[in-house]
Parts: sequence; C-alpha cells; structure tokens
Amino acid sequence: MDRQLQRDGDFVKESVASCSETQHPELFGRIKAAATGWEEAERAVCMAVSASLSSDDRLQELMRQWQQNDLNAIKAGPKPRAALVAYMALSGFSCMELFGFHKWSDEDREALLSDIRKIYETFPDE
Repeated sequence: MDRQLQRDGDFVKESVASCSETQHPELFGRIKAAATGWEEAERAVCMAVSASLSSDDRLQELMRQWQQNDLNAIKAGPKPRAALVAYMALSGFSCMELFGFHKWSDEDREALLSDIRKIYETFPDE
C-alpha cells in the first residue's frame, strides 16, 4: 500500500508540476491526472483497499492523511471554495470509475473533466 501511495503521489506531483501555468496547479494537475483513466490493476488495488478499510486502522489513517494532504493542497491555492467544490466533483467522477460503477468513454471523460474545470473558473468570487 505504501508503494502504491508513493506511485500515486509521484504521478500527482508530476501532473501538478505540468500545470504550473494554470489558475490552480493543484486542482488542474489532479484533473489532468484523471484524464488518463485507470488501469484494471489500479481498480483492483482500490477495491482491495476498500475491503480492508473497515478492519485496518493503519490503512484508515494512511487514507485519512492522503485525503487531508489533498484537501490542504486544494484549499491553499486561489479561490479555495471554488477549488474545493471542483475537487469534490472530481472525486465523485473518479470514484464512480475506480469502484467499477461506471466506465466513462474517452469523449465523456474529456467533456466531464472540462466541466469540472469550468466549476472552478466560473465559481463566484469569494
């Protein structure tokens, strides 16, 4: 699990770095990371983690910390409320696919991720 979190963290860092010129690199980097979709192995890891969460306190703490780090990064940028709302939409989008509830077509994936960016861009000023 530690290795998977490290790989995921590295991938997100690369995506964030590649979005350094955007309005909110932390958010837009995570959106970019979601654009590629997930491999079956990543879905399998997600399902195994989910099954283990109810009985593994250490794993629960790792996941809480991972999520808190994401939230801190999202809220630290400009328009924190807008970023948080867009991040929540991105999380729902991602979870639907990771848990195998829905498989987005490439066209739908691109359109939905564009809409999530628009949530941030058009959100009323705070």
